[in-house]
This record gives sequence, C-alpha cells and structure tokens, in this order.
Amino acid sequence: FAELRAEIDEYAGAAKFANSPILDGANSFSATSIGSNIQSGDGINSLTFDSRAGDEFAASGDSIAVVYNSTSDIFTVTNLSTGRSADSNAVASAPGAGETSDVVIEEFGLTLQLNSSFSTSTDITANNTFQVSGSASNQVDLALRIGTSTGAVDEISVDLQRIRVATLAANLQHDDLLTSATAVNTADSIETAQETIASFQNATRAGLNRISRALDGIENTVSNYEAAKADLIDIADGTAQQLLHQLIAENVNSVLNSTDNVSDALSQFSTGGASAALASSSAAFTGGAAALTGGTSSLLSTIQTSEK
Repeated sequence: FAELRAEIDEYAGAAKFANSPILDGANSFSATSIGSNIQSGDGINSLTFDSRAGDEFAASGDSIAVVYNSTSDIFTVTNLSTGRSADSNAVASAPGAGETSDVVIEEFGLTLQLNSSFSTSTDITANNTFQVSGSASNQVDLALRIGTSTGAVDEISVDLQRIRVATLAANLQHDDLLTSATAVNTADSIETAQETIASFQNATRAGLNRISRALDGIENTVSNYEAAKADLIDIADGTAQQLLHQLIAENVNSVLNSTDNVSDALSQFSTGGASAALASSSAAFTGGAAALTGGTSSLLSTIQTSEK
C-alpha cells in the first residue's frame, strides 16, 4: 500500500499543464521544539511529514523520538504518544560541508533532512525528541489547474474524504450475533459503514465529474484557438488577394490611358500638321512606353510581393 501511495504521489507531482502543476494536494506537518530537544550537533536539520502520513502516524501535539543506530546505519522514528514506529533504509554517507541530504521513511511519509554535522559513526539516542505542530486530516485536497495563470480563476478544487477499513470497522470489532440485541447493533453498524462508503463513492464520482468537465473545457478552448487561427489566416489571404487585384487594375488603367494618348496623336497626324503631329506622337509614344514600362515593373513587383 505504501508503494502504491508513493507511486500516486509521483504521478500527481509530474502532472502539469502549461508548466503549472495540475494536482497539488497538501497535508503537511512541521516539527517544533527541535532546538531544545534534538541537539543541533546531531545534524538533523528539519523533519517533515507529507500527505501520506495523515493521522495514521502523527497528530498535532504528538511527541516523536528519532533514534540513529551507527552499527546498522538506520534511523528509527517512534511516535511516543501512540507507540507506532518505522525504520529508514540504511544511510550511505553523511552530507559534506555545506550540504544536506534527505532520509525518507516511506511508510509514514517522513523526511529527515541531515546537514554536515551528522556523523554515520555516532549514535543518536538522547535528547532526540520533537513535538508535532499542525494537524492531520482525513481529507485529501486536489487542486486542478485549468488555465495558464496562477490565480484562483484558473483552478478548481476537489476535496475527498479519506476512507479506511480501520475507521469503518471501529464499531464492528466488538459486535456479534449472539443475541437479538447485539445482532441489531451489528446490523446498525454495518448499515452505517455502508452509508459511509456510499457517501464517499458519491463524493469521488462528483469530483471526477468536475475534473472531466474541466478537461472538456480545456479541449474546447484549444479547438477554439485553432479555429480562430485558421480564420485569421483565411482573412489575411483574402485581403492580400484583394490588394493584388486592385493594384493590377490600377496599372492596367494607366496603360490604357497611355494608349489613348497615342491614338489621339495618330489621328492628329492624319488630319494635317505633320510636324506638330510627329512631335506629339513622339511624346505620346514616349509617354506610353514609359507607362508600359512602369506598369510592367509595378505588376512584377506586386506579383513578387504577393508570392512572398
């Protein structure tokens, strides 16, 4: 079970959208009175329970003892209020000067941060207690990020109550069916447990529906962005084509006007005034040629720009 919880925590921590955490559950504890009990020379920098601990191992006000065995290189952590304890894996080495290292006790989600004052050759058996501050909770809070900002408007929360066999069976452990009275009590306890499970299932189903709707909203937003992008591309392409056609029409009109001037000069030549007509024709032809050259250059420039 502890390995499954750790795997779920790992997946939840890796889940991100737009580089923002999607699932960000928290149920943490801190240690107080470290300075007066756990000695600074022991090299224990800090102790933290994460969401895997809950009230299964520690509650606010509990006293915790930390023991280190230099022979086995193992830390043993004991809740002096409940008697429950857990061991760490063997510590390979002490941190170097100015460095820290973490010792994680997976079963209870406890992390011991060691500093360079810690020594693997020295036992920790005295002045080794601390008191827990904060409180445990039977509730798991999930924060789902549905936008790119860090504000509350881009986040939805799903709160799930934790349900455990130990809790459900608390009223059943002393029940029996030996008499009609105890049988009735047992039936009531079973019915209460069933109602608790049903309530948890409904809350879980509602939370999943909220997450599903949020994911659908994200998919719709992405689809809308893609559709808007395609529309903008179409508008830009249509505008460019319209501008190209307008420029071509203006250049064609300019060429036609120059051609009309040439026709007028030829008509004047045919009716008399040869010298003046020739001069006018020459000017008209020159102007027409210039107009044609300019129109051709403008058209080429326009077409090249359009192709780019």
